[in-house]
Formats: sequence, C-alpha cells, structure tokens
Amino acid sequence: MTQGPLAPWGTARRGAILVGIIPGRVSRGRLTGGAMGVALDNLHVVYRVLRGRNAMSARKIEAGSAFPRYTLPKVGGGMLELGRPQGENDWQMVVVYRGKHCPLCKIYLDKLEDIKGKMAELKIDVVTVSGDPQEKAERQVAEGNLTIPCAYGLSIEQMQSLGLYISRPRPPKETDRPFPEPGLFVVNAEGNVQVVDISNAPL
Repeated sequence: MTQGPLAPWGTARRGAILVGIIPGRVSRGRLTGGAMGVALDNLHVVYRVLRGRNAMSARKIEAGSAFPRYTLPKVGGGMLELGRPQGENDWQMVVVYRGKHCPLCKIYLDKLEDIKGKMAELKIDVVTVSGDPQEKAERQVAEGNLTIPCAYGLSIEQMQSLGLYISRPRPPKETDRPFPEPGLFVVNAEGNVQVVDISNAPL
C-alpha cells in the first residue's frame, strides 16, 4: 500500500487497478501489458505538474459574498480600486491573469481589449490585475497596446483572500515569484460578487 497524496510510481504492479487513467487497454477493470506503461507515463506527467503547484490553501469566494476591496498601483500611474465600479458603471469585472510570462494570458487580454467598448455599453467596468512587478506589467500593456486598466503587485495574501489557485515558477526564466492562476469576478454596485470563475490553469 502506498502512502501520501502522490504514490511513488515504482511501487505500481503490472495488472494493478488504476482509476481514471487514460488511455489504456482494460481487461476486467485492470490495465494490462503495455497499457500499464502508458498509464504510468500519464501519472508522471500529472506528478510533474503538481510538483510545480504551490500547496497554499485558499478559501474560495462564493457568489453573493462581499468582494475584498484592494487598491493597487496601475500601469500609467495612479491607483486602481478593485471591487468598486468606477464612474457611472453598475458593475466591475475584475480579471486576474497569471503574468507576463503566460502567452495564453496575452491572447485573453487582447480579446478583453476588443470587447471593452461593448462592456462599457453594458456599464461594466473592466479591470485586470496580476502579481507581476511594475516593469513586467508595463511591458504587458505596451506590447499589447492595451487601454484597459492594468493593476500590478497583487500579493500572495491578496491572492489567497480572493480564493485563487497559486503556482510557483518551474523554470527560473518563467518568472521569479509565485503567481495566481486565472480568476474572473463580476462585482455589483454594492460590492458583492455576482459572478465568480476561478481556474487552476490558463486553458
């Protein structure tokens, strides 16, 4: 019997029952022959991914609860208040992205820029935030020609209070600090969360 949340793969036996591992040939509920090797390869991939995750715990924000209000510096100067619709808007959509190192986040931010006008018609204030330092956030905005407000410097404690998944960098060139996985919050005029969507990956 193995111990801990992740089994030491060398202890697996040919023909042992494995649940939820694909692909593989199954005979009477057991993985046999070369299928065991494929399954173990898949487990190794999962193991490597999980090793790159930070085990920090965070209580998830529920719809209807108050959104934590934070004031963070924003690209271009000044401060950005999260959790309070700006101007005459009735809503604020807070989009947390992983950081400059994430190419999928760039695509997502570009799409947000494209729909900014439509969101304004619906009186939705769209803002973005990451845990990046100022220099990286400025490059993100400059390279994407973004006009949506972009805050930076989200702390680990703030990530946790938002209920976000937190990852630590794997290769040093990725980034030099823990970063949040994506999160989207739509906050109403009373400061309560109307919509929440938290992910543990950028897909």
